[in-house]
Amino acid sequence: MPYKTNSFDVVFASFIIDLQKIENIQKLALEIKRVLKPGGRVAIVSMCKEGKGIKKITRCFYDWFYPI
Repeated sequence: MPYKTNSFDVVFASFIIDLQKIENIQKLALEIKRVLKPGGRVAIVSMCKEGKGIKKITRCFYDWFYPI
């Protein structure tokens, strides 16, 4: 990330983990840690494969649409 070390009090990542290759997730986590100020907080939002009904339909649609 093009930010200085210890730049942010909070890092919010919404659905970015879902878009990363497995081998890049550790690098992403280290970058989040690097730009976060000591005592800072991280909020990560991600989709879950669990659920029934509309949650399952939404996840199936996401899995189908993502590669496109």
